[in-house]
Amino acid sequence: DGDPDELTEEKLIRYFEKKISSYKVQDMKAGREIDNDKYIDVKWLMDRTNSRCNRCSCEFEFNIDKGIVFSNMTAQRTDNFQSHHKENCIIYCHKCNCRVK
Repeated sequence: DGDPDELTEEKLIRYFEKKISSYKVQDMKAGREIDNDKYIDVKWLMDRTNSRCNRCSCEFEFNIDKGIVFSNMTAQRTDNFQSHHKENCIIYCHKCNCRVK
């Protein structure tokens, strides 16, 4: 890693790994079943980085500051009683994800 503020695929992968861990903590705290075979993964998120919010159609932003990645891309569960499984998630921007609750 040369420039700490250069957004590399490696940094994006680490960011998504942390995001997935956070989703798993949310799901465990809520008592939702986690099936690792069905759970969103880094590839699922990476495949959606060039898409748009499924609600407002804004573009997803990925910024890096002091080596830390920031993004407005989130996985929105379509059924809030179910976990962050691939068939239960769509991609929303952070604003739309917060509005839906």
